[in-house]
Amino acid sequence: MTTPMLSRRGVLLAKQESVYNTYTAPSALLDAMLVEDPDYSAEINTLQRNPSRFDLDQEAYRVGRKVGGIKFSHEWRSNGRSNDGAAAPKLARLLRACGFAQTAIAAAGSGQVGAINADPNNTKNPAFTVAGAGDANFAAPVLYEIAVTTGGASGTAQVSITPDPLSILNGVGGAAQTGVTLTTATAFNLNVGGAFTLTPVWAGNLVLGDKWFVWVYPLGLLYTAVSSGFESLSMDLYYDGMLHKMSGGLGSFEVKAEAGGYAKADFTFMGQYFEPIDSAIPTTAVYENQLPAIVELSDLMIGGYSQTVSEFGWGVKNSVVPRLDANAAEGYSGVRITNRTVDGSINPEAALVADFNFWNKLATGERMLARNKVGQAAGNRIWTMAPSAQLSNLSYGSRDDIRILDGQLSFSRKFGNDSISFLIS
Repeated sequence: MTTPMLSRRGVLLAKQESVYNTYTAPSALLDAMLVEDPDYSAEINTLQRNPSRFDLDQEAYRVGRKVGGIKFSHEWRSNGRSNDGAAAPKLARLLRACGFAQTAIAAAGSGQVGAINADPNNTKNPAFTVAGAGDANFAAPVLYEIAVTTGGASGTAQVSITPDPLSILNGVGGAAQTGVTLTTATAFNLNVGGAFTLTPVWAGNLVLGDKWFVWVYPLGLLYTAVSSGFESLSMDLYYDGMLHKMSGGLGSFEVKAEAGGYAKADFTFMGQYFEPIDSAIPTTAVYENQLPAIVELSDLMIGGYSQTVSEFGWGVKNSVVPRLDANAAEGYSGVRITNRTVDGSINPEAALVADFNFWNKLATGERMLARNKVGQAAGNRIWTMAPSAQLSNLSYGSRDDIRILDGQLSFSRKFGNDSISFLIS
């Protein structure tokens, strides 16, 4: 009699590949992922044959392309050490294989300053760059708007410097400033009373009404979307006595966060198929032991309005497709990410028009800054940032006899590769 395979006994290992779709055996010691409900599937392309013959029976089919699939849930948490900007959690390798690049913010100064982006309505001239110095020492990322209020040359031009609404509400990043005179190649204080400075550089005159946007981050690890150079995973999924391998793994994910619970991300990966083999489940797997944070004090804000919600979520839905290639085995050369859609959901309590006009924002397609946080302790915080969120659908509902709105969100690009990003700190 065979021994049954127990569904509770499963081990997933995942390792970043240095060469795409080149299987690199993961280690139980270094690459064990603490996941729930790991599941394996295979997409088998059956080639039907239907020649004419004297009978009506079906001919045997041929098996063509075979693509592997692995899905699972992973807690939306860090490892308790990521605020040093170096000790990446294992969640990071999953994000990187879903089309995100990792940037370490390991030292105070210019590394804490993101790319400065010009408003698309600017005059396009002059070019304007900034470099940071000092220690921002922020408890959260802050998005600043730098807007020209008096045009002119270096030493004459003046700007306003305004943190995003959530930062102002939480007292992070300093108060808004007006009438700040800029001199090229000369540092100015970014936040009132703070020690962090930006040094602008430009030539010619600044133009009234032009504006720029720049993120300033605490120390940690930043994950921003990319559209090429995707990083892939080699994955081993052990069931109780059986091993499924996969190389070239690329994927998508969806996160759900419920107030008072802990947030989870559901990942789905696709990659190169391998024939399953019998193999003992590794008992030497070493997992991260950081507990997930409770969803509380999330600083959830959309369009400058602090939402009262019971749950929220977002999804990075990549189109992952086989790359057809007649010169490759089975007619395909791994899988590729060919498109990206980012969306989300919220269920806020309904608000009066005077408080927050949800329906007008839906009807006009207003683009809003959206941000939230999961986790409070340094080393186990994850911020989600989306600079161009739009309400795509609204309907009324009820929660404990309180009228609510079920809202769907669409996260679009603002400057490119920025529809959503994550800071783990």
